[in-house]
Amino acid sequence: MSTSNLKKTIKTQLQAFSVGSYIHQSTVASRFGLHPTDMLAIHYLGQKGEMTAGQLGRTLGLTSGATTAAVDRLIESGFVDRRTQDQDRRRVYVCLNQANTKKLKATYEMIDKRLAHILDRYSEKDLQIVHSFLNALTQVDT
Repeated sequence: MSTSNLKKTIKTQLQAFSVGSYIHQSTVASRFGLHPTDMLAIHYLGQKGEMTAGQLGRTLGLTSGATTAAVDRLIESGFVDRRTQDQDRRRVYVCLNQANTKKLKATYEMIDKRLAHILDRYSEKDLQIVHSFLNALTQVDT
């Protein structure tokens, strides 16, 4: 396959993966009575840790009203807690409720196993290339 065709194929595969991932996220969200935006918030908090509601909203591209609604839904569902820090009790942080997210994480075990099986097929050199590609792909221009 020519380099040009390979690039087009990779782009198509990434688009298919993105759509499949979104459909899966929406399905899992529905199963737990959540909105797809709630799932994004849960994943982001899982990756980055606690943050203010404002920081979370900016990251997800939400208005302040939509952020409040999402945080309220997540607290009501038990996946997220609000807490203050001892240094500044006026500032409220949003964090995952680790005990309640265990059920949610269990829905990803099959995907994690499949990913591990796929990654085991590649050499360390190949994995470095994949890592470099994904790192470049996920860098945010500011």
